[in-house]
Amino acid sequence: MIGLGWVGLGMAYVDSSPTPSAAVCCEAARTKTHEHASSRPSLSSSYGLVSLASNDGKMGIPTDKLSCHQNKREQQPVVLVSCGSFNPPTVAHMRVLELVRDEYMRRGIDVYGAYMSPVHDAYGKESLISGEHRLAMCHLASESSDFIMTDPWEVSQDGYTRTLYVLESIDRRLKEAFRADEGQIVEIPRTVLVCGGDVVESMAKPGVWDQELLEKLLSDHGVACVVRSGVCIENVLDKQGTLLHKYRDAVVVVENGDEALQGVSSTGVRGQVRRGESPTDGVVHPAVVKYIKDNGLYT
Repeated sequence: MIGLGWVGLGMAYVDSSPTPSAAVCCEAARTKTHEHASSRPSLSSSYGLVSLASNDGKMGIPTDKLSCHQNKREQQPVVLVSCGSFNPPTVAHMRVLELVRDEYMRRGIDVYGAYMSPVHDAYGKESLISGEHRLAMCHLASESSDFIMTDPWEVSQDGYTRTLYVLESIDRRLKEAFRADEGQIVEIPRTVLVCGGDVVESMAKPGVWDQELLEKLLSDHGVACVVRSGVCIENVLDKQGTLLHKYRDAVVVVENGDEALQGVSSTGVRGQVRRGESPTDGVVHPAVVKYIKDNGLYT
């Protein structure tokens, strides 16, 4: 079994997607998550996060929460990747990954784990605070999750990185991790981009995505798109002559039915803090709220 912690691997480096919108975690979902955790074999032992780099100075990847749930499978397992600002991360970001995991598992596709990948400061989005703070908050937000981790590679690069290259980086480092464990018998997973319907809609708009890179993203990785109940994304996917239509089977649509929680957003949290208010209970992890206060962020 893998016992890697951070695995070092040299990387070459570069459209990160906007943070997907989703609903807040509910207690039932958290209970279900813990039930999953108690009955599955671990692919990695627990470790203490000390550094973002291995001893040789090359960027590593966390593997402590990777787990396999199915001994027999007909389809390649996956690892979910959510790219975004996480400014700050809310429990909605966590819930989106939980919803996608549940859908893939329902389809018989094993989900080994998930990563949040904060965008580089060079993304230039208004009100974007330093990557150091956003990375720290992502670690705090995902700490209590049994399958969500934070990958520092994208935010640690020299500049803005296109989404495809983020997925490829995680792919390469995970493959290195699996190869480093001579005793592992599990199948190497495929990385899948998790995003909201707005990102998928942007893929159909001319000039927004580099078409060559988008085709490689869809063909090699695939997309899990989370949409609100009642929102139809099918007309975008079924538009002939587009890459989304060509690779329609590579896009998994997941419905988020938590209508009462649709207003949860990082923008809303920042606004509350600027007004001297505390974020609404249950919207941001308590450890993240404390971090924001301790560091005077968003004021």
